[in-house]
Amino acid sequence: READVVEEILRIYGFNKVPSPEKLNTSLPLLKKPNMDQWQNTLSEMLLGQGFSEMLNNSLTNANYVEKHGKEVLKSERNVEMLNPLSQELAVMRQSMLFSGLEVVAYNQNRQSPDLKLYEFGKTYHNFEANKEEHNHLTVFVTGNKAEKRWNSEETNVDYFYLKGFWG
Repeated sequence: READVVEEILRIYGFNKVPSPEKLNTSLPLLKKPNMDQWQNTLSEMLLGQGFSEMLNNSLTNANYVEKHGKEVLKSERNVEMLNPLSQELAVMRQSMLFSGLEVVAYNQNRQSPDLKLYEFGKTYHNFEANKEEHNHLTVFVTGNKAEKRWNSEETNVDYFYLKGFWG
């Protein structure tokens, strides 16, 4: 290619011997904003291909989860409370997707399904002094054995490195 030949000549002649222009013009390409739905669908297909199942949880949750968790990350004053809750278990909007995911894991393990690979796309809601905010998240839960129990293989429990292996 022409560009390669020119580069070789400049390298031999010396880049420092070529005068640089005083004014340099360039154009920046206009990039589209990423389509989050398309990105989410692509990631969802990848997870489904790896054997994960999607879970869909309610955004309403129990206010006690925040109080039991501690004051470092989640704070009860940041709860977005419902004006007329149906029950105490559905009184606030979730600040974390952890608790609803753990409920699903516990529900399945109590019904003799210990080997789980689950994911969920969802939102969390926060009540700050200035305004209320919602944030998009992806949560992934893996429990039990890496593979189904077979006569010719050992049972190996999942760990952090097993989960990390999906994303390299």
